[in-house]
Amino acid sequence: MAFACAMIFMLCVFWRPQVWLVPQLMHTGYLDVVVGGMILALLIELDEGRIRRPKRYQVLMILGLFFATLMSHVAHTYFGGLMKTWPSMIKYTTYTMVLLCVTERVTRVRTVIRIFVFMGLFMTYHCYLQVTKGYAFANQGPVWIHGGTEMRTRFFGIFGDPNDLAQMLVVCMPLVFGVFRRMNFLKLVLCSAAAYVMFWAMESTGSRGGYMGTAAVVGTGIIFLLPRRWTPFLLFMAIMSALTLMPAAGLVLDSSARNRVIYWGLANWFFKESPVFGLGYGMFWMVTKEAMAAHNAFVHCYTEIGYFGYWFWFGLMLLGVVSCWRTRVLIVDVDDPEARYISRASACCITAMIGYAASSYFLSRAFIYPYFFLCILLTAFSNVAEDYIDEEDRGEPIIKPWRDILVLNTVASAFSIMYIYWSIILLNKAL
Repeated sequence: MAFACAMIFMLCVFWRPQVWLVPQLMHTGYLDVVVGGMILALLIELDEGRIRRPKRYQVLMILGLFFATLMSHVAHTYFGGLMKTWPSMIKYTTYTMVLLCVTERVTRVRTVIRIFVFMGLFMTYHCYLQVTKGYAFANQGPVWIHGGTEMRTRFFGIFGDPNDLAQMLVVCMPLVFGVFRRMNFLKLVLCSAAAYVMFWAMESTGSRGGYMGTAAVVGTGIIFLLPRRWTPFLLFMAIMSALTLMPAAGLVLDSSARNRVIYWGLANWFFKESPVFGLGYGMFWMVTKEAMAAHNAFVHCYTEIGYFGYWFWFGLMLLGVVSCWRTRVLIVDVDDPEARYISRASACCITAMIGYAASSYFLSRAFIYPYFFLCILLTAFSNVAEDYIDEEDRGEPIIKPWRDILVLNTVASAFSIMYIYWSIILLNKAL
């Protein structure tokens, strides 16, 4: 029952029925009722032993992010910001922890992937209607720019911005190959066709970040076709190669993108003024002096909540990728249909996360539900794989708290900030 409520919540986050399908639901708090039922069902199932408790470090990472967002205002003694922060962050924290608890079987992992793909295809059809008819569901039309000469498709809710819609479609492209439990030639063709139509829909959004994410997805997919032992090295080289291309990217940016780069430079200046706790959750407006989004999830995160909060935010993504990758390596020799599915689906999910991260460089916000959905989806693989690995073959735990969390995450999160910092400097030099 808890998993069913969690999936209803996920569908409503993507679908946004209160915005266009059932406007009467607006301001009713129906999602709070869904979450309440979800928590009650979870407590019952935990008490009956029907759900395994998540690992301690996974829970601590989620709670740590909640605490860090509050500290971003406590450090500046801003009580008003604190009171505005905790209601939204408690919702993110509660749902993320519940989703972590209930996604403990491979069938449920597959269900989460299918919801992503279903909504991606639905959004693709919405884009198709806007392109062919000029309007789609609820008579919503596209966004017209450049004096009405260029069209950009969009969806509803948090995907009402064409950039956010493009990012969602980028994430769903690789996930289509994790929909089926068994893969054959016909299913491969069907998945490829679904990925292509999503790419077409992504193009209709006119999002630069969407193209960056698609390039990252294609590149990562090619790397996963090569021998597994090469994968970590090739991914690292691809990331470093992207840094060297920043000056060339700066030469082709239009005026709106150039303004973003300037704001990122200002954000870095603010970050240096308060590197530990940041400006405060929801305070990025201090950088732009107006109600403008950061259009860079990483800059948005470390500028608002500092390195302390960024350590937890980035750690959720990093540990998800690491646990997913190690699960794929560990399960490679297990002769079981579900184990083979886990191996394939884990590669799809890592690719989706890399596409999300790449597209986040030019768009999105740091705190949105799809980010937490993806993090938990990747983390779930290390939990479900335990059912298919013999005790004697399992050896050490997939995630080693001291080495992976305290050392690897500390180094990687600091490196990512420096990477983004220098990439912004290169972009500004090119401008």
